[in-house]
Amino acid sequence: MASLLGVLALLGACATGEKGQEVNGDVAACEEFLGEDALAWMKRQALPDDLLLESEADLDKTRAEFQRWMREWRPGDTPSAFPYAYVCSARKQDQRKWFHTLSYTQPPLWFDEIPSEVGSSGTRVNRDVWLTRKTDQRGLRFYYIYLRCQVPGAPPEQGRQLPVMGVLTDSLTGDKNPRLHYTHLLHSARVMVEALGCTNKPVVPAQPPASVK
Repeated sequence: MASLLGVLALLGACATGEKGQEVNGDVAACEEFLGEDALAWMKRQALPDDLLLESEADLDKTRAEFQRWMREWRPGDTPSAFPYAYVCSARKQDQRKWFHTLSYTQPPLWFDEIPSEVGSSGTRVNRDVWLTRKTDQRGLRFYYIYLRCQVPGAPPEQGRQLPVMGVLTDSLTGDKNPRLHYTHLLHSARVMVEALGCTNKPVVPAQPPASVK
């Protein structure tokens, strides 16, 4: 893990790993959100020394920002998109763009508008969780999760109306298996649910439903 290179100065401070090695802050943030399995999956696509990781917002910063936004929202306010929290991005050193990104935001729609937003591409996992995906004109795949999360201290209407949205994009690995991408996205969503302290306790499974192919 120590051979992975973080590149963002803001999170360039290092932490000490279990075995005493220095772990860059970007790597630590990515591992916090995605877990070791996801990072190992990305590392298999590039030599470890060739993989660059960046995080604009670690878990503590993401938690604080989302809780602040949700607590400031008031019933009667229209849903407006929050700035994206880019919690983990990855690319090879010879690539100029980030080819694997994980981000979270609050989208500009109500939770009960999700079915019409996602259409036939959406999968309702349970009352609090939706999955969907799309492919843009460039062939880039986007995987989405929508969560119903009542943030402590926020108005009750917030939990019923304002979803939290996670987005995973990947053109780094070449893997087109949606179940694998959703598995990593679901892992990050469980991290977010725990971090935000969602009082409605949404159930985020480890795997997508069997209907997702």
